[in-house]
Amino acid sequence: MAELIRVLLLEDDADDAELIIEELRAADYEPQWQRVVSEQEFRIALDTPFDLILSDYKLPQYDGLSALVLARAKQPDTPFILVSGTIGEERAVEAIKQGAADYLLKDRLARLGAAVHQALAQQAIRTENYRMHQALLAREKRFRALVEHNADAMALLGANGKITYASPAATDPNHISPELLLGTSGFETMHPDDVASAREILSQVYANPRATVPFLLRFQGPDGRVHWVEGTVTNLLDEPAVNAIVANYRDVTARVNAEKALRSSEALTRAILEAIPVNLAVLDASGTIIAVNSAWEKFARENGDPQLRYTGAGINYLQVCHAAVMHGDVTAAEPLAGIQAVMHGNRDQYTIEYPCHSPTEKRWYMMHVKPFQYTNGAIIIHSNVSERVLAQQHLERRAQEFLGLYETANMFSRHLDLEALLQAIVVRATLLLNAPSGAIYLYDAARSELHLTVTQQVPVRVGVRLPVGQGVAGRVAQRRETMNVSNYGEWDLRASELAEPEFGAMLAVPMIYNAELQGVLCIAEPGDSRRQFSNSDARLLELFAVQAASAVHNATLFQELQNSHSDLFDAYETTLEGWSRALDLRDKETEGHTRRVAEMTITLARALGMNSQELVHVRRGALLHDIGKMGIPDSILLKPGPLTEQEWVVMRKHPTYARELLSPIEYLRPALDIPYAHHEKWDGTGYPRGLRAQEIPLAARAFAIVDVWDALSSDRPYRGAWEPGRVREHIRALAGTHFDPAIVPIFLALLDNMSG
Repeated sequence: MAELIRVLLLEDDADDAELIIEELRAADYEPQWQRVVSEQEFRIALDTPFDLILSDYKLPQYDGLSALVLARAKQPDTPFILVSGTIGEERAVEAIKQGAADYLLKDRLARLGAAVHQALAQQAIRTENYRMHQALLAREKRFRALVEHNADAMALLGANGKITYASPAATDPNHISPELLLGTSGFETMHPDDVASAREILSQVYANPRATVPFLLRFQGPDGRVHWVEGTVTNLLDEPAVNAIVANYRDVTARVNAEKALRSSEALTRAILEAIPVNLAVLDASGTIIAVNSAWEKFARENGDPQLRYTGAGINYLQVCHAAVMHGDVTAAEPLAGIQAVMHGNRDQYTIEYPCHSPTEKRWYMMHVKPFQYTNGAIIIHSNVSERVLAQQHLERRAQEFLGLYETANMFSRHLDLEALLQAIVVRATLLLNAPSGAIYLYDAARSELHLTVTQQVPVRVGVRLPVGQGVAGRVAQRRETMNVSNYGEWDLRASELAEPEFGAMLAVPMIYNAELQGVLCIAEPGDSRRQFSNSDARLLELFAVQAASAVHNATLFQELQNSHSDLFDAYETTLEGWSRALDLRDKETEGHTRRVAEMTITLARALGMNSQELVHVRRGALLHDIGKMGIPDSILLKPGPLTEQEWVVMRKHPTYARELLSPIEYLRPALDIPYAHHEKWDGTGYPRGLRAQEIPLAARAFAIVDVWDALSSDRPYRGAWEPGRVREHIRALAGTHFDPAIVPIFLALLDNMSG
């Protein structure tokens, strides 16, 4: 997301200003900007805070250096960058000395984004440094207050071992005031058993300048009560400002007593840890297990050698995980990385669920890792979540199975080709049950047989017929019930046709739709497989078979419908060809004309890019192009001489007659373009509607050329056929008047290819 930035732009050229702003946007900034061109405008604009100031060096009545001085005075913390067409090196250096963040030339605006980023980053650093300086001053002030008001005591001992200063909090454990401590050594109220230790500590400190030695000593008052005091003594005798042994100390009696109580409760804590049902281990900084509870010991024995009573304590857990990875156990890699991340401080905690199978069962554990500061290592907790994982896996398998059934239903609904559908059913069924082999037998009710139609990894020839009642599939068909055979190779009732294949477990279900048997679906394991199909597998395959049976029924109906449609289509086409031959027989001078123009029009239409469906209608239209002449009297149609004007009026009605004959027939309505419009002309002088140019359907425009070509290329009673070259020139001459000028060259090229 672009960074929002407030920009003040001192620039007299509006185009340059736009370029600068575009460069900022290209650098992933979203500028809110104001452009000014004069000193007065710049001075007023500086009353508003900005994140960035960009200034040209030369302006009509102002200059960048003057603007820099003013900007430093009014907004000293805002980065100022000079952006100029020309600027000398000396002036640029002078600008930097006066506080400019950067400078660049306008012909190198590509550097603007980097310059702005650097200027803003430097400004952020300056702001942070100022904040840190203020914080340091505040800390110093607090330190002074702490020295005067700290509950911990501080005392200074001179070179002679006597106390020369005691802070207000330096009341000794027996409640002697600081003033009374001055001039004493502190040994007076110390527990007799600790005096020797205290003298030894002071001797070490006096002998080693700058040395600091911690201590924990007891002091005893007149009432006999013992107070524990903890602190440090530091030799600062060589520090002129101090010239003393500095003792910092506090009364820790309550803490020491609490620690004693805590140590006394360790046995109780250990008992509680032992009662926790999770496996717990403590690692040191190297990854070595230094402590475990009894649950972990049991876990370790189950995953190690039981004869060695292996507990896990003393071994390096990281090395164990690493060795497992090296031996190919990829599941150990992720836990290893997670533990290391926690121990190195890269993660606050880490949790993972992973398999940890024993030789006798599959198990899953939830591992939780937390840093353990007392050992600079980590605490690892294992919880056995196998029961939940197995239940979850069961639910996930069922969800996947139902999803597979849903996807199967969608897939089957798209399959109308029976052969492809059957193949898809077998593939899908084997995937659903994760079995390698499968087959479908279709039921032949007339012969009471099963027909082996599709197989997958089954060494039996497709086409084998099996009587109902024989073999696994035959018995399923006879009883309409599922059969689950544990070992087909040892099953005594195998059909003779299928005796050779060596299969292990086999599951066969009937495919029934609307109480009618469609076939039998079989799934099988190879002979060396130990897998057995469960009742859940059987129920799943039965649900699948219901969908498959419905799809097979629908595909069979569709195939039968297609066959009927194909027969009807052939009948229609035969009828049309019969009509066209009848027209040729009626008009003797054009006998064979219809067949020729139909074939040539199809060739031309294909060259014009028409698709296969369009070509079907083009062919029908070409065959029936003169169907309207059935309405023309023989006296006019067969007249040997020229037609009169009144006869031409009648003759020109035959396209309209064609429309009236064919439009009521829905099957032929898409083919009307040619019969109704093939006498229209490109220039609009044709009939019956006087269409022009693109108003004429494409099929009719193409046919008009072919019709004239065939007519001129054929013998007629009143003239002989024209030479091919003359026909070409005639057609070329009519391009743009009679014919579509774009189609004519395509047609002539087809003729050249055919003659060549």
